[in-house]
Amino acid sequence: MYRTTRWLAALTACAFLGACADSAYLHHPRATLFPASEQQTMASASHWNLVARNESAQIRESLGDGGGIITPSVYLGTATPGAGDFQTAYHNMLLSALVDEGVAVMLQPENALFTVDYEVQVVEHDSRSWLPPRPGTITAFLLTGVGIHDSQYWGDRGLVLLPVAMAGDLWSRFNKDTHTSVTELIVTTRVQDSQQIVHSSNRVYYFDEADIAQYRGKGRVFQVVDARGNE
Repeated sequence: MYRTTRWLAALTACAFLGACADSAYLHHPRATLFPASEQQTMASASHWNLVARNESAQIRESLGDGGGIITPSVYLGTATPGAGDFQTAYHNMLLSALVDEGVAVMLQPENALFTVDYEVQVVEHDSRSWLPPRPGTITAFLLTGVGIHDSQYWGDRGLVLLPVAMAGDLWSRFNKDTHTSVTELIVTTRVQDSQQIVHSSNRVYYFDEADIAQYRGKGRVFQVVDARGNE
């Protein structure tokens, strides 16, 4: 018995050492994950407006006050023809937000010191796996299960609904952010003059895949006519 125990201990030690061993030479780098982070999801036009207002505040800060001598002025132009719903709304919201920030928005480019330009890029990922539940999920549900089991010994049987309701709340709490979106939006905004870029930002957001038509351009619209010139 003692010899068997020694052999088991030796095998366990060898297995542990083998698991800890790491080759110093690999054919390619190991894939590692980034630290856990969070990313905002856009789900309404009010979110678009918030993005535009945050961006306008950053632009105003980058432009400064002109040293109190001249008010910084920008030219935003008009929305791109055939742009998607988001691009059109973002253009108008950004214009309004810049005016609210006290930035002089000019109607002609030759009258402005800077030009504001932005690009919208839609990113579609082929597949995404579900994120693992947050730490503590299994423990919380185990304790809830114990509570449901012990409720059979409670004097008031109606109290059994308490752990059941708790289980529902825990499910909503721990499962709310395990799904990962497969569509993302990159909004790049730049402010420049004839010589340099004075402001540049990249914002990345999730959005629901079902709303992808709102973020993609609609393309050019052609008027179809027949050989006689009738529409």
